[in-house]
Amino acid sequence: MEELTYFFNIDFEKNLFSNSINHIHSNRFTQEFEFFIHLIDPQSRIYSQKRYTKEYQDYIKSFTGYRISTTQSKGNIKLWCNEYSNTDVLKKIQLKENLLKKLLQHKLLDIEIEFIKKQEKLEKDFLYKYSKSLSGAGHMSFPKDEKRLLSLLRAGETIIKEKKLDRIFDFSTLYEKNNYLCRYENEVDEYYQYKGTIIGHELPELNLYKEELQELEKVISEFTKHYSGVFSVDSFLYRDLGETKLYTACEINARKTMGYCAYKIKEKYFSSSNFLKMKLVRNNDLVFDREKLSRLFDDKVYLISPQDNRFFVFIFLGATRLELSQLEDRFISDYFK
Repeated sequence: MEELTYFFNIDFEKNLFSNSINHIHSNRFTQEFEFFIHLIDPQSRIYSQKRYTKEYQDYIKSFTGYRISTTQSKGNIKLWCNEYSNTDVLKKIQLKENLLKKLLQHKLLDIEIEFIKKQEKLEKDFLYKYSKSLSGAGHMSFPKDEKRLLSLLRAGETIIKEKKLDRIFDFSTLYEKNNYLCRYENEVDEYYQYKGTIIGHELPELNLYKEELQELEKVISEFTKHYSGVFSVDSFLYRDLGETKLYTACEINARKTMGYCAYKIKEKYFSSSNFLKMKLVRNNDLVFDREKLSRLFDDKVYLISPQDNRFFVFIFLGATRLELSQLEDRFISDYFK
């Protein structure tokens, strides 16, 4: 039997809802983060058309003990982010509207939400979310995104309508095989696009919301009872009239996420460090000497991605969150300002 090969199906949600579950095509989009497969399981083989440079292969071997193994054969492929073993269950979990309706039913959301089907419901100063979208990618406003909103509504899709909130702290809760793994902080930009993850101790910002989070865990356990794979629950704190409130859960990602990758990398390579931050930075054509970079920052900064990718992926290590923040500020000041 041919050796098992993994494919980084970053377009998991898109294929799930378009019923293109057998779509396996290596391109720049899927290749961008496929190196995580190697970092988390160095002896695995990856289905990819990407040609990794000698510089990266030498570095990754010094880091993991193995070179990246790739193949262009589609025999015996396993999807890495998640498989489509039970699409009905996956769709139920992945649809944002299902989760939000469940939370409203249990009085775990302190915000008014509408699930709209008609264009007459579109108005300014609200946030609109596409229920089937990739994490953070389906956020829209009106009239800025009118064309896309009308297209979705005409296609019979449900759009989630809610008040625009002043988000001040994003976090996720990670589960695998129905077991809690950790809770971690996320960094997102003004458009809700993912920029990084901090893995470390429990989050003191959430101490005031222990009862709500405990109730949330019970609801999530029931909601995902027919699914045993990796998933994360995204949540955030927001400010409303001077008061900080908890948005218990805005979506579930039923797949291996960036946060999962950060958690596994810390577990495998940096378990002695109190805090780890994984940060994405757009490639600005800088060329880094990886060994020099680590020396300059006392082995607390690592560039773990290929240098010809669209994004650099950096790892920062710190004994405290303050040290982590200061290290990142110094690094950004030295290289990106």
